Amino acid sequence: MNTVDFLVIEDSEFTASLFEFVIKKVIPAAIVKIIKTGAEATEFLSVNRPRSVLLDVSLPGSGSGSGSGSGSGSNQSVLIS
Repeated sequence: MNTVDFLVIEDSEFTASLFEFVIKKVIPAAIVKIIKTGAEATEFLSVNRPRSVLLDVSLPGSGSGSGSGSGSGSNQSVLIS
């Protein structure tokens, strides 16, 4: 089993693809896993330990978007490593 270097938790397919593109441009050998929901992320993280996680802090249904940012509904991502 390959180790995931970067886990991208993002519901927007465009944004997730953009993150993957940039990561692969800088680190061509990086293994990138894209997950669209908080539930999937929780399940994945219960058995995997990626080196870095990029999280959509306004992911619907995750509870992480409430109270974060300026309240303008802007989509923000946070790099946690």
